[in-house]
Amino acid sequence: MTKSPPRLQQRFRNTIYQHHYSIRTEQTYWHWIKRFLYFHHKQHPEKLAAGDIEDFLTHLAVDRQVAPATQNIAFNALMFLYNKVLRIEMIGIQAKRAKKRVNIPMVFTRGEVSQVIANLPADYQIMASLLYGSGLRLCECLRLRIKDLDFDQNTITVRQGKGNKDRVTLLPPNLIPKLRDSILLSKSVFAHDMSLHYAGATMPYALARKYPHSQRSFSWQFLFPSTRLCIDARTGELKRHHIHHSVLQKAVRKAVRVAGIHKPASCHTFRHSFATHLLEQGTDLRTIQELLGHQDVTTTEIYTHVIGRHTTGVKSPLEGLVQAAK
Repeated sequence: MTKSPPRLQQRFRNTIYQHHYSIRTEQTYWHWIKRFLYFHHKQHPEKLAAGDIEDFLTHLAVDRQVAPATQNIAFNALMFLYNKVLRIEMIGIQAKRAKKRVNIPMVFTRGEVSQVIANLPADYQIMASLLYGSGLRLCECLRLRIKDLDFDQNTITVRQGKGNKDRVTLLPPNLIPKLRDSILLSKSVFAHDMSLHYAGATMPYALARKYPHSQRSFSWQFLFPSTRLCIDARTGELKRHHIHHSVLQKAVRKAVRVAGIHKPASCHTFRHSFATHLLEQGTDLRTIQELLGHQDVTTTEIYTHVIGRHTTGVKSPLEGLVQAAK
């Protein structure tokens, strides 16, 4: 009896594993693939053509009015589906693109940073302090493992950041005592898991197979472990992951409200504030670019607009009217 071919989702998942994409990328891509299939009344993608992709992307831009970055993610998901999973080459896709907007980042003042962190629960203060003090993205902070901290050099190594790139950033020395406390807490959680013979920490890509003992090594444990164990979607083993990103997001939003700050602020506002305050201190753009992990310095240049560097020394014409009236 011949086996039936694997279903589309299983083919997609197998291809994702082969290319070592993260769980989060897998979830995001599958979300947009499903949206695409529902848009075309659940037809199999092999029956659809380039024009159908264009119709969907245009729908996102015109009808849904999504941001350019969102439309690009949907486009990348569909290109992965066709080029990698189905092995159908799709080139020359012409769709109405979402209009790119240049938004000035929202930043905290230094006083607001202190207020928000002070209004966070004690367990989350160290995480927010790293977002601001090291310029980390939320997921980069939560994915930190014990081995990524270097107290001698006062550095943090960010593994598989945006674009799957590693980088080194600052570790503020005044956070070291609290980080040592976090390590001790993580160590107690680790000891408990090992006593019950759990599989250890979730591991990136195929490292658990390549280094089978690493997931049970303390250096590979998460700095901020989850309070609950979870089933690893790729191995079926009971493991310890890091805390969920929504936990810190909700805590920060509440802390902003309690502090009486009327800004649309989020966890990412700490990272914007890190870059802006470094620029105000006279740090050069190239250094800030490296610390943030930006591929292009033009991305970093947006922070010059935040501090008004391009308008330094320019006086409003209203001042001339006031002086003439005197």
